[in-house]
Amino acid sequence: MNYSTASLKGEDLVSCVELFRTIFQSAPWLESWSVTAAEERLRDLMNTPKSFGLALYAEGKMIGFTIGNSRRTSGGWTFYIAEFCIDNRLQGRGAGSFLMRSLEEFLEEKGVSSINLLTSHAGDAADFYIKNGFVEKENRIVMVKQT
Repeated sequence: MNYSTASLKGEDLVSCVELFRTIFQSAPWLESWSVTAAEERLRDLMNTPKSFGLALYAEGKMIGFTIGNSRRTSGGWTFYIAEFCIDNRLQGRGAGSFLMRSLEEFLEEKGVSSINLLTSHAGDAADFYIKNGFVEKENRIVMVKQT
């Protein structure tokens, strides 16, 4: 399959919301996202300072996207992936790796020296990121407090 990418734009929001809800309502996530909540999350991400997103297309249809933002760290610029979504029916066929390579090329041109993300151990997501060169950071933990 031939893939292409383009920078995410505001008019992509409806397609992103539909894809986001479909993916995250499926296993292993099983999250219940209303249209309103998904739209608010993605609109907020698009409006975050130093945010950037890429849409992934196959045969003219959006089949995936990623969005996050860059932050200055002591070691240079780091891009934090907030969402990385590939149509469930196309996972495992190289689409996600194509999108990741496209993101890496863009970020390298912008002087970004690292990419960080959070994901679940459940399902194939962690294996996907490991396959694409990510490693678990030993000196970091994720902490949560319910309020």
